[in-house]
Amino acid sequence: ENCGGGGMVEWLRQFRLFGHNAPRSYLAPAPVAADTRDVRWTRVEEGDVGYTFDLDNVFALQLDAVYADLKVGAWVLVAAPDTRRFARIESIVEVNATKGPLNDTVTKITLATGSTGISTENLRAVTVYELAGGDGSPRFVPLWGRKYADAFATDTIYVEGIYEDALARGHALILDDEKNRPQTVTCTGVAREEDGPLARLRVTFTPALTRELDTTTAVLYGNVALATHGETVASEVLGNGDASAAFQSFGVRKSPVTFVPQPGARHGAANSLQARVGGVLWHEVRNLYGRGGDERVFTTSVDEEGKMSLRFGDGNTGARLASGRDNVVARYRQGIGEGGNVGAGSLRTLLDRPVGLKGVTNPARAGGGADPETLGVARTNAPDTVRTLGRIVSLRDFEDAAREHAGVAKARATWTWEGEEQVVRLTVAGDGGDEIVDKPYENLVKELDARRDPNRKLVVASYHEVPVQVEAAIEVDPDHVVQEVQAAARNALEAYFAFDNLQFGQPVHLSDVYRVLQEVSGVVAVTISILQFEEESDRTGRQPTIALVQAHLRIDPGELAQLAGPVTISAREART
Repeated sequence: ENCGGGGMVEWLRQFRLFGHNAPRSYLAPAPVAADTRDVRWTRVEEGDVGYTFDLDNVFALQLDAVYADLKVGAWVLVAAPDTRRFARIESIVEVNATKGPLNDTVTKITLATGSTGISTENLRAVTVYELAGGDGSPRFVPLWGRKYADAFATDTIYVEGIYEDALARGHALILDDEKNRPQTVTCTGVAREEDGPLARLRVTFTPALTRELDTTTAVLYGNVALATHGETVASEVLGNGDASAAFQSFGVRKSPVTFVPQPGARHGAANSLQARVGGVLWHEVRNLYGRGGDERVFTTSVDEEGKMSLRFGDGNTGARLASGRDNVVARYRQGIGEGGNVGAGSLRTLLDRPVGLKGVTNPARAGGGADPETLGVARTNAPDTVRTLGRIVSLRDFEDAAREHAGVAKARATWTWEGEEQVVRLTVAGDGGDEIVDKPYENLVKELDARRDPNRKLVVASYHEVPVQVEAAIEVDPDHVVQEVQAAARNALEAYFAFDNLQFGQPVHLSDVYRVLQEVSGVVAVTISILQFEEESDRTGRQPTIALVQAHLRIDPGELAQLAGPVTISAREART
């Protein structure tokens, strides 16, 4: 309270006091009278090496090294096992310090008056923390959204403080850093740990992080509520049941009907539609073949316009509907597709505001939304079921099974080595190039595991974008408008490098870039001045020469070529 704020304070780094690592006992020469040849040694017992702290008065501390960038006016926290006190640095000097056998040049800080007192403490157990906030007040931050600088394992983080009540097993958390690629995880355990004078929480979670976080900017968010896209239609009357009619069919009024990720569901997504007849729930099945005449089941189908229909049995394969007026009722959610993949920070409006809730936001971008299959995609994926028969054996089976899964747009399986073990590496991407993470990732792995040989290790990973630099000059037919042809050439090149056009591992050839530009209406001639990897690390070992124009750019199976920023295309009218 003496420096304002409250809650948790943000610290930048920590120091120990000089002498904290001095030996508890050592031999030292004893004073002698005259004969310096008669050196006597005596054992010195230092024990706890005590300091007397009295921060109500000016007080100086010798740190354990030289810290040239430490500033006068900065706030520090002097922490011991039983007490923690704030103080401001009044002066800083470098001194030669000696403690037992230790001797070194160190930074000595003098703390200002007016600070809260502290009792005699153990030198070895004292830690000094430099606090964030510069020469102003220390920067206090809440538990959630704070930065932390502790190292962490792939499934473990550390949060300074003792806020066990704010975390619980099963709660959803979001981890992010300045790269803005958040990941949602589920808390699996919280344990309090004593790290010297300060307590911290050890938080474990699942799944393990699929990427490396920057620990200096990492942020932990709590109070996470998981949500999926779709407006609920609570009760829609579909029509009248007629026990005399076989295979009755009804259509829902709104479309498209929402499908949500669900482990074990066909293609990893479950229909949100529920049908009740006379208040009794009936169950959706893939087809009516082999069903008993008393089974309350139905099938669904979607036409080319996205309208969903329900079809019931005939009394032999699936039960007939009971007769009744308006007794066939559906509950479902409406809305699906890439339109639901809103950006981070887009959701800020609450339809209902429970007591105590101030606001809402989405720190993570929504993902996993995919438009219904087009006829072309359906034709491509339709033979997969016949080809795999529900089993995954070959690399092509892995690719086919992954593409059948909801939200997966591209898949590439290859053999790779991990040490002495050969494993299957499956590279996947969502619609529009989205990374597949969190629940969609878990559901995909579970579905693949259920259909494959578990004795062969499988690694499912996201793809790596490889930026490619392209610069070109074009000559335009005099009968065309130069600016329009220039824009068309740029659009053609961007379309060639679009996510939907290229495949994982597809190389980039100079001849293809020439072809794309030359096919633009109005282009008479093309000169390419740059075609190379943008990143120096990508060039190493994969470009045969250091020339700016490469004939071939090799792309690995887990990678996808992408344009590196805006395309530079200069244009001029061709000379006649």
